[in-house]
Amino acid sequence: MTNNDLGREAFEEAVVNMTVVSSPYHREYIFYLHLLSKCKIRYNSTLEACAGVSFQNDHYVLHLNPNEVIAEVLDPITNTKTLIQGFTKSMPLAQRIGVLKHEMSHICNGHLLRVEDRDFLGFNYASDCALNQDIERTHLPDYAIYPDNFFEGKKVSWGETAEYYYDLLEKEAKQKGGGGKGKGSQEDSSGPPGKGKLVGDHSVWKETSGDADLQKEITKKIVEDAGNEAMKSKGTLPSNYAAMIDNLTISRELDWKKRLRKIAGNKKANIRRTLMKKDRRLPNFSWVKGRTKDRVFELGLISDVSGSMGDKALMEVWGEALNICDTFKIAITLVQVDTKAHDPQQLTRDTKKLERKARGGTYLSPALTKLKEHNIKYNALVVTTDGYLFDGDIEPFGETRVPVIWVVESGGQLMPEMNSGKMVGVKLKGEKPK
Repeated sequence: MTNNDLGREAFEEAVVNMTVVSSPYHREYIFYLHLLSKCKIRYNSTLEACAGVSFQNDHYVLHLNPNEVIAEVLDPITNTKTLIQGFTKSMPLAQRIGVLKHEMSHICNGHLLRVEDRDFLGFNYASDCALNQDIERTHLPDYAIYPDNFFEGKKVSWGETAEYYYDLLEKEAKQKGGGGKGKGSQEDSSGPPGKGKLVGDHSVWKETSGDADLQKEITKKIVEDAGNEAMKSKGTLPSNYAAMIDNLTISRELDWKKRLRKIAGNKKANIRRTLMKKDRRLPNFSWVKGRTKDRVFELGLISDVSGSMGDKALMEVWGEALNICDTFKIAITLVQVDTKAHDPQQLTRDTKKLERKARGGTYLSPALTKLKEHNIKYNALVVTTDGYLFDGDIEPFGETRVPVIWVVESGGQLMPEMNSGKMVGVKLKGEKPK
């Protein structure tokens, strides 16, 4: 019997125990079984873990390593060895089923889509910290990652998003002088069990190919289909099922702030001398001016102030814009739009109060004309709206050839055209997925 045959046998036994109604695993795992039915299965002895997933053009692939033992890892502290098992019958049945749930959870939580330009392995650790909390602990190998064994000695919240744990990794790396890579850097991938060993081989994520928007659309459909089938089979849905669907339908509030800060922070800087900062070469000479950097960045902020756009949403976005002014020492040009585009208004760190000018209809693209009339340049645009726009109103923003972030009110409409080219659409107050 070949290794692939052994892996296939182990997989089929796990699937049967998820299928049979009398099985103790049926109710909890039937949802993930229906997700598995949408995947192609591929056996790969070169995986560095027992399983992994990737997206190939129009479908997901579940990769399984059919080797009994993949590696032996020595813990330098306890001098004990841990076996990293492959997906065979040598791995307990409950753990095989838990591993399958783990890989399907990466799919339905959109983790392959949410990596973006983050440190790859760092986000892998963070996503495992998030999703493993929803799996019975005895249903995963002992070396599975959780907040309490990965962030040892630190009080870390449970039930948070992958992005939350990723930010903690970045902060920890900066405190240690690691340049922001976090424990997820390749240099740290050989850490002791429980602090760097992944249940799944996330390197196969890099094999993903095809259009990201199509991937998101297909993912949403198979998650919805799995939910419907699970209910018909008298199974249970994941507690965060609604959040999964929302996450695959819209982006979340957190994303637009981080995205904009990254755009602003990556721009070139002017260097000037100031007594407010010590000189690095002569830190003990307080009269010697240090150097600081002022970012050279111009941001356009276009706001729908029609009657349907709530004050709370507007003030939240405007408040964040002022925070960015303060952080990067830049000025922002605001154009308010209702039945017409109003004259541009400069926002700076000294702007203390903002008031909406009117509450009328909505046609946003004339704001671009206003900026041009006043000879105002911009490196990026943020557009706040309820999303109920006229046909053809989004296209002129795509033609600006600068990053455009559409921030849509929670009760509004996120139009497909908002996510194209350099444009990205996000919706406020989305429920948090894992």
